[in-house]
Amino acid sequence: MVRSIFRPSRIRDGKRVRSRVYWGQYRFNPDDRITRVSLKTTDKRVAEKRLDGIIQEIEQERAGLVAPRSVREASARSLGEHLDDLLADLAARGRSDGYIRKIRSRIGTLIEACVWDRVADVTPDSFITWRSAADLSPRTLNHYLDASQVLMGWLVSTNRIPENPLRGVQKVETRGRETFERRAFTDGEVERLLSVCGDRWPVYLVAVQTGLRLNELRSLRWGDVALRGEDAAPFIALRAMTTKNRRADVIPLSDDAASALRYLAEDDPKDQSAPVFAGGMPSHHTVKADLERAGIEKVDELGRRVDFHALRKTFITNLQRAGVERRVAMALARHSDSRMTDSVYTDVRALPLAAALDRLPRLGFPRADSDDAQDAQRDAQEMRPDGLCVTRVGTLDTHRNESQVADPAVSCGEDGGHNGTSRVTLQKWSRGESNPRAGIVSRALLRA
Repeated sequence: MVRSIFRPSRIRDGKRVRSRVYWGQYRFNPDDRITRVSLKTTDKRVAEKRLDGIIQEIEQERAGLVAPRSVREASARSLGEHLDDLLADLAARGRSDGYIRKIRSRIGTLIEACVWDRVADVTPDSFITWRSAADLSPRTLNHYLDASQVLMGWLVSTNRIPENPLRGVQKVETRGRETFERRAFTDGEVERLLSVCGDRWPVYLVAVQTGLRLNELRSLRWGDVALRGEDAAPFIALRAMTTKNRRADVIPLSDDAASALRYLAEDDPKDQSAPVFAGGMPSHHTVKADLERAGIEKVDELGRRVDFHALRKTFITNLQRAGVERRVAMALARHSDSRMTDSVYTDVRALPLAAALDRLPRLGFPRADSDDAQDAQRDAQEMRPDGLCVTRVGTLDTHRNESQVADPAVSCGEDGGHNGTSRVTLQKWSRGESNPRAGIVSRALLRA
């Protein structure tokens, strides 16, 4: 082990000047780099004692006898101070103001409700006890857990705590317990909304034709929009700082969306940094008033709601209705997980489910409610004079063309009907029964 104290020196005005403050240096293993640390004293004996203390502390940490210094210092600070440091770091990393406000509000609520003064006070039991008594929706409870996991994960990454105390806490099941379900607009509802909303129709039209979120539309600048090009189709280039996932994307524009943006642009705007929707985005109350004017119920009879974000769900649902390939729809929706596209942002009730059934192959049997079906049923059941019932199984043409009745104990072929002929079964009609018993359907006939 290397251990020593020294006073560093430097050249000043051509002369070597030695510092009055002692420094220490140490190395535990030959392969390690030498670590130098200021001892902040001009007394040599004090410097040696401080260096011995530093080395002893490091050896105890390596042996697991004491927690690291960063953990001990963090344990002495309040959780509110750690929260302030986290929020400052989130702002420096470019997280949105809305996200930072939610983290501050939710963790602040937990600090007060769960009585979390220090990091040591954060326990799974305290959080679960609060969650059990909280009168909040399952989805909201999961948001609080996510916020607390953000803080705990950040404390671990900055070496302020050795592990996440809430690591084992599970989320609340939300399936079947949603407080509300968002639905997609119908085509007629979109047309009525665009016709009564006044100057706001370009906002609604671009939203329902691109799937852009409210904040993305609010941050859209004319420099992000390309409407005229000889070879390239119109598109919007989303900047990474304006998207939810902080990823730059290029999305194509439909003819309707491009026309709405050309209507707003009129001529090429001189200021490329000007917002596309200079009048601002419609507020919650404005959207509600527009829905009322369009005769659209905000909550339908099934309890499903529509709002501005429902325009994004309408865009993705319309892609599914149009038969767009799954991966293409996922890319246009800018989702990293196809389950988000298929489950959350697709309104299943708006899909052409009944029309899809019409594309299933017909099996050759007549429909039960048709005249042919009734004739087939009469032809399939005939009484013989000796009291036996003949049950014929096959297609309508097979029933009408058969002219022979097989013996009850003999099938139409040695292989049980596999020679392509329908199998005929004779069964005794019990006394008192109004209908003969059903015959045996040959698997070979069904395959045919």
